[in-house]
Formats: sequence, structure tokens, C-alpha cells
Amino acid sequence: MPRFEASDIITRLTVAKNSDTTRLAGDPYKLPGGLRADVDADLAQLMARETDTSPAEGARAGASGAKRAALDELERQHRGGYRGIAAIDEDSITAGARLQVFESYGWPQGEIGDFDDARTIALARLAPTVSAAEVGGEATRLYTAARLARIAAQLALIDALESTASGADRQFATLRRDTALALAAGTLLRVRFFYCSATRDGEATPELVRIGYQPRRDPGEVGGGGETGGGGTPPPAPTPLEIATLVADDPVTVTVTYVTGGGVGADELHLQYKLPGEADFGHDNLVVLPSQQIVDSAFTGALVVFRTLLTNATGTTTSGEQSLQF
Repeated sequence: MPRFEASDIITRLTVAKNSDTTRLAGDPYKLPGGLRADVDADLAQLMARETDTSPAEGARAGASGAKRAALDELERQHRGGYRGIAAIDEDSITAGARLQVFESYGWPQGEIGDFDDARTIALARLAPTVSAAEVGGEATRLYTAARLARIAAQLALIDALESTASGADRQFATLRRDTALALAAGTLLRVRFFYCSATRDGEATPELVRIGYQPRRDPGEVGGGGETGGGGTPPPAPTPLEIATLVADDPVTVTVTYVTGGGVGADELHLQYKLPGEADFGHDNLVVLPSQQIVDSAFTGALVVFRTLLTNATGTTTSGEQSLQF
């Protein structure tokens, strides 16, 4: 099966869904109930899974940054502990005993050495296990309780962040997205096969263009083949898809509901809007029938004008404009 990007499959299945919704009963290209149900379910699942991958990546980046900060703080605590051992008054400890303390806390030959993530974490796990007996029986040579508490806090934070920072959550979200993508791509192919079997046009049907496939052309033929291609009567321009209601759910969200039965003959259906001060409808979203939500932080306090724009090979049709004060 060809590999597709999720956004491409979402767009093509959305067009297939919207086109099917506007088809009248008896249209040979109207999808059977079972296939239409799969289109709806697979499209919804893929959109949800694709949305999940973005927060997962954001969480990974945030966790990775927090883990790095915790590792840096652990290194600072380790260096402080090393300096504390080095600062023990020479009248109260012999050179050999000082080396024993260094060795007990993971400083070979009394050298501080280099810090990498693995060593930083290993030193943090070692520190609370060192006993007075290991440092010559002198509890005053141990790291202070306050330092051990700070080390424990940073180590606990690193352990808590490890799964997210490593990308495991992102990998799981991506795996679920890819599973949904494979299922949705298969459903799109089933729609293609159905279109090819719906009329005698077969693989030459121009309906394939709606869902992003190229109709078969005979040698020397210009344009799409089929019942309306290759010089046949072009289809009429799409009928308008009017907006039934606009409801502001909150200061940045609108629910748009469409009039049933509009948009017949459209290859693409778009919801457009413009904000105060904008001359053109520069904001564009694919229509999702029968209703959809649009979120835009620029809606807050604004008077926003909405319309639909529908296209096919013959032309473009726009709906009446409707305004909503947020």
C-alpha cells in the first residue's frame, strides 16, 4: 500500500465524506452504508490520533528540558559534595582517610572527573547509601542531610520524567497514529474501488479527482475520460452550501452548522472567514458536514464574517455571508 501523510489522507477522506453527504439518493456514486460508516469512523480516528502526536512531542520536549535542568542541578550538588570532602580540615583527617571518603562517594583516586548523564545519575544513587562505617566511622564526613535531600529530589524528578523525556510517549502516539493512518488509507482505496465500479466509466470516472486520484485516460485523450470527460457535457457548478447557524462556544471557538442538502456537485468545500480590518476571506478550512468547530485566538472580541466556497471543474459557488460577534 502506498505511504501517505496523515494530512493528505485526512483531506481526501474529508472530501469523500462531504461529497457523499451532498449526493442525492439514487446517485450511483453514493457510498454504501457500511463503507460510509468506515469513512466517518476512520477519518475521526485519524484526526484524533494526528492531534495526539503534537502534544506528545511538546510533552517530550518539555520533559527533556526539565530533565536536563535536574541533571545540571545534580552535577552542582555533586561538585558541592566533592568540595566538602576536600575542605575537611587536614588536622582531623589523614590523606588516606580522605581518599577513602572520596572513593566511597564515587570519586576514584580523589579526582572529580568528567560528568555525563549516566555518571551523574549513578553518583546520585550512590550518595545516600554511603554509611559512616565506610568513611572511617566519622559521621561528620558524610554528605549533609540537606544535600542528600536535594539530590534525592532531583533524582526523583529525573525518574518521573524519564518515560516522557525519552520519547516513549511520543513513540506510542506516533504508533497509534500510523495504525490509524494505515486503516484510513485502506478505506480511501476502497472508496476509489467503489467509484471505479459504480458506472461503466470504470477507472476513467472523473469522480476520482474528488479524492485525489487521476482518472485513466486513453492514449491521445486530453482531460479526464468517462461520461463527462473528454469533451462531454461538463457538470454544473455546485449548489451553494449555506450556513445554518453560528454559535460562539467560548471567546475563541465557534460551532458552524450547515443547511442540509447544499453543496451538490462540489469537488471541494471550504469554510472561510475574515477578521476585522481584513478585505479578503484569508482564513480557510475544509468543511466538515454537518457541523464543525473552528478555534482561533483572534476571534476574541471580534466581529467575524463567515461564508462557504465550493468548487468543481465548472466553477466556484459561494454562500451568503454571515457575521458573529464574539
